[in-house]
Formats: sequence, structure tokens, C-alpha cells
Amino acid sequence: MVLATSAHGLRVDSYYPGDVLMWRHLTTAGPALVLGEPPRGVVLPHHSIEGLRVGGFYRALADVVQPPTIYLLSPNHFEAGTQAVVTGEDLEFETVFGTLNVDVDRVEEFVSSGLAQRVDAAFTKEHGVFFHAPYIKRFFPTAKIVPLLIRWGTGPTDLDPIVTKILRQCGPRDLILGSVDFSHYNWRSTAEFHDRSSFASIVNFDGEALFDREIDSPGSIYVLEQVMTGLGFRRAERVWQTNTDDLAFEPQDNATSHQYFTFTRGQPDLRQSFTVLLIGRSRLKQIRTSWPWDRSYQAANDPGPSKFLSELRGTEDRFFMGSDLYLLDPPPSENPRKFGRNGVNVVVFSFDSTGSLPTQIALVQAQKPSRSIVLYRFDGRTAPMVERRRLGRAFVEAGAEIFVVQDQPGDELDVEPWKQGVLALALGDFLPDPSASSQGLVVQAELTAPGLWYQTLALKVRDGYPRLVPDR
Repeated sequence: MVLATSAHGLRVDSYYPGDVLMWRHLTTAGPALVLGEPPRGVVLPHHSIEGLRVGGFYRALADVVQPPTIYLLSPNHFEAGTQAVVTGEDLEFETVFGTLNVDVDRVEEFVSSGLAQRVDAAFTKEHGVFFHAPYIKRFFPTAKIVPLLIRWGTGPTDLDPIVTKILRQCGPRDLILGSVDFSHYNWRSTAEFHDRSSFASIVNFDGEALFDREIDSPGSIYVLEQVMTGLGFRRAERVWQTNTDDLAFEPQDNATSHQYFTFTRGQPDLRQSFTVLLIGRSRLKQIRTSWPWDRSYQAANDPGPSKFLSELRGTEDRFFMGSDLYLLDPPPSENPRKFGRNGVNVVVFSFDSTGSLPTQIALVQAQKPSRSIVLYRFDGRTAPMVERRRLGRAFVEAGAEIFVVQDQPGDELDVEPWKQGVLALALGDFLPDPSASSQGLVVQAELTAPGLWYQTLALKVRDGYPRLVPDR
């Protein structure tokens, strides 16, 4: 990228002079796609590895819409400026297809009203915006953009006025584009779990849940969906789901996922979905309903057992994000615990072998149509696998969908399906004694209509630090 100064301010050149053939290829050779009803909003990645696919999407989009103005919502990757929302005014995006200009009048309304801070220099390296510039100029040659960068951690209080301003400004043909990547710095299997949660939140227009999802800019999608709600375009459809691991020659622990969405006229096609993360023996002893990403986290400043999660936290502490429920080897409870999300009600039971099995079975049966998870302890003994399996099957036949043995781990690990449920009969270690070296399993599950999806992730624990084993 080359930066120069023009009479109008900053010029952002998103290409090198020799790139003309490359950009012609990127905008003509991507996968074919046909869109039906014209969308008013879209979500696209800004990851250059997706260049051909993005070109195919833009080509299909141009067949059904020609917006005069595009509101381009992006993460503020480099945290430019000091306000929650940053924009730029005197900008020219030079591409191989010509110059893409900013809708100065509309941007000025954001700046003069105090809703956004003007930081033109932010756009010299903000790939969330300049990645899209050549595509926009190629397929929408007369369009202008309103670029809005949204800082991580910005919530509805700061974003709702942005939504109101867009709704007042935008014309009947304008487009709202969310430039958003999804799960970051994880193995592909973890990204699949993250994408299931974020997919449900997006298609259900669950704005509250978005901020707990593994999305690099939940604020961008929140603004987009609130604008779509105001315009009556509340039907979200996922067109593609991809992962950088698709293009790798070996498993990637830093893969990124992408989801492409269109928003068309109508009401949400609601998806029942409730995601759960389960682990084996752990010193955490918690039930949680969120795991927010803490950019400032430093394991050296953490006196508790969570400091031993540094290998799983990875580059940006994003392994744990996105689930609706975390069963982190919680202590026993006499009372069932109830949770809900996306039209799915979940009841978590804690039973042990000192109780009456017929009574426990009856309690599970009585919870229908709620979905049941049974945590089970044997009274001070390590039960043989055949006994665990027999008991788990009995609970699943009574209506439970997840059965988990909370027991001292042995050498054997076992997670297996049974009818409509899954039996986590031996999950091993997750966060044991700091000196321990062992192994374990993580179970990630989604309760959907009509059934259950789940996967297991293998762990190696060394000196108390769990680390995921590669996917394949």
C-alpha cells in the first residue's frame, strides 16, 4: 500500500502498479453465486486469503443492487483515536478501477454531532476498510462510502445513536456492509463451535448475545442488524462459511473463520440453539454463561488457577469465547440450575450415587420439553466403565441429552453417543494439580431442534498447563 497526500487530504492506494492483472482475476474468477431478493445489508470478511470468494460475492451482489452509498462498518483493528466510533472525511481510496470517495456530507454529520471522531490517518492501515475499496469501485463505480470503525468493547449505549443516525441518513437503495471476520487464532474444530454460536445469534437477531460471541467486531454486526430491523430487512441468510485451514497443508492453531451473510426483507428464520462447553477435572469449579475476551489479561498477574490456561488462551484469549454455558467441573448442587437462549431451555442436574435412581430418573423425565444435562458423581469410588455406561444410557432414555461423569480421572477417556444424547463417561483432566501431567477431553455441544451436535477436543496436560492436540 502506498500513502500520498492529495489536494483533498489523504489518498490510500490499496494496490501496487503491477497488480492490475491480479485484481482483474480477483473480481472475475471467484465462485459463482446467484442472489435472489436484493439485500440491504451484507457481512463479508476482510481477510485477503478470501479474495477470490469475496470477488464472487460482489459480482453476484452487483447483479441485484447498485447502491449510491455504502455504510462500511469495520473493527478498529489498531484502536485509532479515543472515541468508540472513528470515521474519516478527506480520504481518497485509489484502486486499479479508479478512486473510491467518501460521502463527505454524511460523514460530517457523524463528526459534527459528536457521534464519531474524525481520524483520517486511521485509514492508511485499516484493512477492514481498504480491503473492500477495489471491489466496491469495480462493482459499484459511482458509489461512495461512509466508513465507521468500531472499537472493541463498544456496547449498545454508544452504538444505538449510530444506528439512529444511519436510519435518518440512508436512502432506499443504500447498502450496509459489515466488514467482519469470525473465530480467530484457534484450531478449525474450535472455530466450528464458535461459528455455531455466532450463526444462531445473527440469524435470530439476538443483539445482546452478539457481544459474547467470537467475532472480531460484534459492534459492527450489532449496528447492521439494528439498522436492518429499522428497515424491515430481518431475514439473515448465511451464504458461505469458510476457514483458512481449508488452504493449509497441515493443521493450523491460528486459523480464522469467515461467514458471509445477506439481509433481506422479512422476519428472522429462528434457529433453536444452545451451546455448552464441558471439561473434566478442574480447579476452576465453576458454571459460567460467558467468557469475555480480556485484551489486557496477563497470566503473570493472575494468582488463581486460571493462569494455567495460558496455552489455551493463545494469542488473544479467544478459545473460550462464544458458548452459552460453561460447565467447568462445578461443585454439586441440590437444586437444578436453569438456563435459556434462542428458544432452548436447559436444566442442569447434579446427582450422585447416594440418591434414589428412580427419583432422579423421574426428575429428568418431568423436565420435558426442557433439555436436560446430568452431572453425576459416584460416592467416593471410581466406577467401572460398564456401570457408567449403563447409568448414562438410563438417563438419556429418560430424556437427558448430555450425561457427564464427574469422577477422579483414570487412564481411560471415553465420550460416546447414545440414542438422542451423548455420554461423557470419562473426560480425564483439564486443570488438575499444578504439578500434574496427564490427558483429557473437552466436549463442545450444541442443543438444536431437533437434536444434538457435539465434538470432542483432545488435551495434553503438562505441569498443570492444558494444551489442545491438533485436529488431524
